[in-house]
Amino acid sequence: MSAKQLADQCEMSQPTVYRRVEWLQEYGLIEEQTQIETGGNDYSVFAATLSEFSLALAEGDFETEIERTEPPAFPGQDEQDTADRFTKMWENL
Repeated sequence: MSAKQLADQCEMSQPTVYRRVEWLQEYGLIEEQTQIETGGNDYSVFAATLSEFSLALAEGDFETEIERTEPPAFPGQDEQDTADRFTKMWENL
């Protein structure tokens, strides 16, 4: 989602979204990619790096379990990779 989409979805200002996104990035909970548009108005999109998080209270102790999404094994594997999209755009000129 873009920052604008997040702001609309969460009913908060874009500056607030950017502050929260920065915090989430610091802790590795989201990743940022650049969405390239043909008109030159590129923008960032954000995706969660977690697939599951659980928190349990057992015998007075908290137990947590985190499952992360798998990152691409190499640049260009993901068709959304910026360099890969640039190459495709250049080849189609």
